[in-house]
This record gives sequence, structure tokens and C-alpha cells, in this order.
Amino acid sequence: MLKWLRKYNTYILVVGGCLLMVAFLLQGTLTELSRRGMIGGTIMRVDGEKYGPEQYGKLAAEYHAIGRLLGRQEMLPLIGAGDNDIHWILLSREAERAGLVGGVQDGREYIGELAADLAEMLATNAARRRGQFFANPQDIEATRITIVDSMTTSLPRVAGESRMTEDQVLIGLAKLRGVLRMQNAYASSMRFSDRRLVSTVRKFDDAVDADYVLVPADREASSIPEPDAAAIAAHYEKFKSTNKGEGDFGIGYTLPERVKIEWLTLDRRLVEGAVAVDPIEVEKRLLKRFPTGSPPEGMKIEDERARIADAVRNELADRVMTTATQVIRAEIGKGLRTLDADGQYHKLSADWSTKMLRLESLRTLVAERVAEAYKITLPPPSVVVRDQAWVERPDIERSEGIGQAFLRRGSALERASDVIFGVREIAGDNDYVVQVGIASGEPLTDNAGNRYFFTVLDARKSSPPDTMDEIKPQIIKDLKRLAAYQKIKAEQSAMVNLVNAQGFEVLTKAPEGATGDAAITLRVQQATVSRKRVMAMDRVLDTAAFRDAVTAMADPLDPTVDISTIDAAKRTGSVAVDKALGVAVYRIKKLSPVTAERYRQQHGGLLQSMIREELNPTIENSPFSLKAMEKRFNVVYEQQQKREKEEAASKGEPSKSS
Repeated sequence: MLKWLRKYNTYILVVGGCLLMVAFLLQGTLTELSRRGMIGGTIMRVDGEKYGPEQYGKLAAEYHAIGRLLGRQEMLPLIGAGDNDIHWILLSREAERAGLVGGVQDGREYIGELAADLAEMLATNAARRRGQFFANPQDIEATRITIVDSMTTSLPRVAGESRMTEDQVLIGLAKLRGVLRMQNAYASSMRFSDRRLVSTVRKFDDAVDADYVLVPADREASSIPEPDAAAIAAHYEKFKSTNKGEGDFGIGYTLPERVKIEWLTLDRRLVEGAVAVDPIEVEKRLLKRFPTGSPPEGMKIEDERARIADAVRNELADRVMTTATQVIRAEIGKGLRTLDADGQYHKLSADWSTKMLRLESLRTLVAERVAEAYKITLPPPSVVVRDQAWVERPDIERSEGIGQAFLRRGSALERASDVIFGVREIAGDNDYVVQVGIASGEPLTDNAGNRYFFTVLDARKSSPPDTMDEIKPQIIKDLKRLAAYQKIKAEQSAMVNLVNAQGFEVLTKAPEGATGDAAITLRVQQATVSRKRVMAMDRVLDTAAFRDAVTAMADPLDPTVDISTIDAAKRTGSVAVDKALGVAVYRIKKLSPVTAERYRQQHGGLLQSMIREELNPTIENSPFSLKAMEKRFNVVYEQQQKREKEEAASKGEPSKSS
């Protein structure tokens, strides 16, 4: 034995040392996994039911296997499968308990249905990138076939990668089908009586058409004497802390959050127009798809060639967009190398505004680099600069292009205005990591595939003006308009009598010799009024006061009688509109009550409108959101609870979970 030990002592020492090292390292790993609940413990409890590591792992594998089968994990939240594996576990658990989940065959059959839904969504998005509103049915069908083929052929691979059998993956699809059945059943669960349906359809669709003239206080403001200093100061003090447009009569002097900004646009359509499709590549792909040279019956070779050419063009455009994006990011990064970090942000010098990168300087560079890489002529990207006046959130949302853009964060889409106004100088430190004077490294995108890089040049939080003198002319104007408004309100009856005697023209004409605002020529406008809304050029008329006045006057009128035979005085009235600082004089000219035929035609749409109003399906109140389900099923994460108890004990406080 000793002889054997001496002979192999080197091997024994090496192997033994390795074993000791593995044991040492594994001890810490096992301790950490156990602490997290991943081995030998409980991951979470749902209504008291334990989910251990093995059970949790199998269910999480289902979720990720479906994502692999779709080819994109981020598709799962979009189709209703949940935000993450925990959300999936809760959703599928509930669907199973409701008896909505089938077996393996149900999952296999669902591949076709799921592919059809995905095909319509993908083909529609592709059509919109090309500037078309609707997708070609042939494109949808071709996409559906491709998705079915892809999911069917990749099923064995996905099962292997997920350490599952094919049947287990199909059970996951059956669960997904059950989850969507459950959500659809909830959305269509509302039931309404005939009486309520009739009442509601009248609320939505009983309509009155009216002519009106909105007489503004500005017409009389020139006749109001100048206010004194005391009145100006008192008025400013009253409204300086009221948000702009939100106070009485629409007056307020606290300015909202505001920025100065510039942005550069990488226009997808210009890129697609600049790239050249290689016809040889198109023919190669055509031959690969149809080795015989002929497509199946019902498909035309010209259409397939055009479809493949579009696909090649899109791929080339994708590469060009990626290159342009990389060029811009590299230039942004160059300017930041000399700056010290301030957490996620950067410390800027006092003279940074003179050194900062301006997006205008990138236009030519981007075009040149793309030309070098792809031998194409790309027009330099456009740059919009808005640094002369403050830009408010609604201004961004109304801006062409960037106003409809978003930042993609996994499955979530963050609106451009939220990202821009998430700038540190307004919103404090946050996940957007946007800072005044630093160009955004992550572009915003829109549904057309355009990309937008932006720089917030300056930012202000919501605040009153720095001094009253900044807005003194506006204060004086508002005071005079308020006094003029009281004057025209007192003349409402006289205005109605004039219209009854002489027609609306008497209100539209400016007084003789009038100048400035007093010389405003008004127009007779048209409004459609229901108990729920007012549709008119002057949006300020959509108030309860105007709706109630018009519909109350219309109620006693007989809709079966020619309305022109009804005395005009019984159809003419007026309403003071505070938000507009004006008086609306109106005359009903048409009654459009809901008929039985219209009720039958609109029954389906009406039901959907009522369901939406009743359920108000938002992320915050959806019963199938992760937050709502965690609360409803008393979900407890064991390690989180344990840490809370330990932290509370160390502070001598009761834990939240105790």
C-alpha cells in the first residue's frame, strides 16, 4: 500500500487539492443559493401554497420556452403572457383553476391561431413603416405561413434548449391559450339591460346640431380703463401660484415644466430610398424559396420577387441605420471622456455650454461615414433647434416626428415627452439618465422606424415667473378681459333678442369705427352637441354648462316636426363660457335622436364602449397586472420577507411582512 502511495503521490496531491478547492468554492455557492431560496427552500407562497425551486424552475422554463419559440422574448408581454416568469406563474395558475387550459393537442392547435395574430400585427407594422395604413392580406398570409413553419420546426430545438420535452412546451402553449381565454372572458363579461342600453345610447348619440357665435370679452376690452398698480399686484398674487390655464377663467401664471431642446432625425424612409437592392441577391433568395422556379398555385412570381426585394431593402436599411447610430454614439462618447462621473451622470464645467456637442455638427459626418461604408448618397440628417423660447410638454407631443416617438425598455414603451421631461434638472436622478447639455446616447424611435437623438439645452421646473414685471402686460390684458367679460355677461339677453330680431350677422359684424380687438369679425360656427360631448371648432365649448343648456332646450322640441316651423325664439339661447371668457349665443337647427334602426346598427359598438367605460382597463387597475395579482393572491417572496424581518430586528422595528 505504501509503495502504491509513494508511486502515485503526485496524482493524489493534485486530485486532492482540486477536490478541496471545489469544496471550498462550492460551500459559498451553496450557501448563497440557499440564502436566495434557490435550493433547499421556498421561492414564494401564493395563497399559502409553497413554490419550491424545482416547481418554480419548471414553470419559469415554460415562460422562456414560449419566448424562444416566438423568436423574441420581449414578445411575451405584448401578447398577454405576463411581464416576467412570476407574472406567468400567477396568470397560468389562475387560468388552470378556471378550467380554461387544455392539453397537448390544444397547444399544438394554438400554433396556427397564435401565428395568425402575430402575422397580422407584424405585417401591419411593416406596412406602416412603408407609409401604408393597412397590410396586404397576401403579406399577412405569407407571414403566417412563415411563423407556423418556424414554430413547428424550432419546437424540438426549443424543447432541448429548455430541458423540456416537446409535449411540455406544447402544454405551455395550451396554458398561454388559457390565459388569453381568461382575459378575453373578463373583457366580455359585462351584461346590460335593454333599458340601460337605450339610456346609454341616448347619452352617447342623441345629438343636436346648432349654429353659434362665440362673442369674446376681447371685443369690449379696449373700452375698459387701465387697472391701477394695486389691482395689478393683487391679481398677480391671486394667480401667481396657479398653473397656467388651470385657474378661474383659464388664468394662471405658474409656468409648467419647460425645456430648450434640439434633436437630430435619422429618417428611415430616406435611407430606404438611398439603398440599392442587388437583383442577383433577390434571385438567389427567390430560387432558394422556390427551387422549381415557380411558386405554389395562387401566388404570382412577380409578387414574390417584389416581396423579397422589399425584405432585402429593409435589411440594407437596417444596416445603414445601425451604422449611422454607431457614428452618432461614438461622437457623443468622445466629448464625455474628459468629464468626471457624477453617479450615472457627468460633472459639467461652468463653461460647458461653449464646449458641448451640438447635433448640427454631426449631419455631414453621418452622411460621409454612411457613404464610405455602403457607397450610397444619403442626405444629411435633419436637425431641429428650439432654443429661443421655452418648450412645454404639449409642444413636444404636438411636434412632428419626435412627438410620436418612444424609448423601448424591454416590453415597455416610454413616450418621448416622458423621457425628455425626465431630464435630471427637472425630475431628479432617474433611470432615463438624461442631463442638460449631454446628447442622448439612446435614440427614440417611432412606428415608421425613424430614430431621434436629442439634447436638452436648458430646463426649468414648474415655477412662477421670476418677477411680476416679466408678465405685467399679460396681467393688464387679463384684468381688462375679466372686466369686459362681466360686461358682456350682463348683455346676454340683449344679444339673444338681437339675434332673434336680426339674425346672427348682427353679432358677427364689428362696431363701426372699432379698432384693434374691438374690430374682430366673428363667424357663425356649427356645433354638434350630445349629453356627453360637444364637437365644435371652439373646443372650450365642451363644458357641462353649454351641453346642459343646449340639450335642455332641445328636449321639449318635437323631432318629428320640421324644425324650421318651430319658433326661432324657442330654439335660441346663450351660455357664458368662463374658460373662453366669452358668451356663446346659439340656435338649434337640427335634432338627431337615436332611432331604433341606428340602435340596432350600433348595438355591438355600443356594448364595447360601455364595457370600456365600465371596466376602464388601464395598467393601474387591470385585475391581471402583476401588482394586482400579487395583492389578490397574497404572494409572499420568502427571501424578501426574511430580509425585511432581519432588517427590522436590527433596527428594533416591526417588519412590514410580520
